[in-house]
Amino acid sequence: MQAEATGLVDEGPLVSVIMTTDQPTANLVASARSIIEQSYQNLELIVVDGSSGESESVLDQIAALDSRIKVIRSSKSVSQYDRRNDAIDLADGSFITFHSDHAWAHPRRVETQVRDLVANSGKLANIVRKARVSDDLSLVSSR
Repeated sequence: MQAEATGLVDEGPLVSVIMTTDQPTANLVASARSIIEQSYQNLELIVVDGSSGESESVLDQIAALDSRIKVIRSSKSVSQYDRRNDAIDLADGSFITFHSDHAWAHPRRVETQVRDLVANSGKLANIVRKARVSDDLSLVSSR
């Protein structure tokens, strides 16, 4: 799935998007691409891998997508939450968000979140709603 972001936003605080993975596949590439192709451009994507290393080519492909991507290879024995905490320590952004390694992000997702947080300076966080769809894009569930 792919959608083009229109009206690119080049200014604003840096956003660190953290994505952990245990099984890097083509889905991870699509997920990473959906973040890098956001309308909000001032972001970095930190991908933390906890696989056993057989997916190096997928990780190399992701790292080559854009200079804003950092790929960190971690120990498989480290939990996903430990990997997220390690990524937070490496993050340079004023804002941090997480994204699933198998999900597609609407091209205005990060822009919408940043606008909300900047407009409401006392707000600590916001959330993203999601919809699950089948291969033919029929709605399965929404949250």
